[in-house]
Amino acid sequence: ISLERYFFFFFSLLRISGALNNIFGTVARMQDGFLFANNYFTFFDRQPRIVDQLDAIRLKKSETPEVVFENVSFTYPGQTNPVFNKINLTISSGEHVALVGENGAGKSTLIKLLLRYYLPDSGRILINGNDLQDIEIESWYAQLATLFQDFNHYPFPIHENVEIGDSRVKPNQKMLSSAAKFGNLDKMIGEYEHGWNTVLDPSFKQEVEPSVGQWQR
Repeated sequence: ISLERYFFFFFSLLRISGALNNIFGTVARMQDGFLFANNYFTFFDRQPRIVDQLDAIRLKKSETPEVVFENVSFTYPGQTNPVFNKINLTISSGEHVALVGENGAGKSTLIKLLLRYYLPDSGRILINGNDLQDIEIESWYAQLATLFQDFNHYPFPIHENVEIGDSRVKPNQKMLSSAAKFGNLDKMIGEYEHGWNTVLDPSFKQEVEPSVGQWQR
């Protein structure tokens, strides 16, 4: 073929190749997005497993309840060795209790049972004499503050990190100050230039990265 036809076909193939690369690259990026979108919609389509009964018992927030584990046995799904076998434990109203034991002894599992993340295989957990499964779950969670070994770090201002614990309530400054004093955070917040509006992420300009202990508080 002539020289001009050669260059015409050569550059045409280059342009077609570049266009195809762009198409397949775009499809690949779309596929990544579709995977995230699928997880997003799957999450929002999930139905809660913990559902209150019609006659669920509502706890009064002003009263500290008594907690009783009555012959509680529990084995994790897919496991054969039980974590608990007919454990009995009573925590009286206002009593301070520390659970001490080796790794794998069941300390975190006991807390997760108390939070209704899991249900006992047998036995009952009683709150003021009522089965935990009969308690209105939101009124029960209003009594609790739980911090596990692994917890989320949110790059939000301090006040949003505090408020996220109960999205049903929009705290005012008085409530925030009370929470900070209760959690021994007030001094730390007072040392920051932006106070409650300090973003807890060092990637932002003039913001901070708290220590592990400060994050936990």
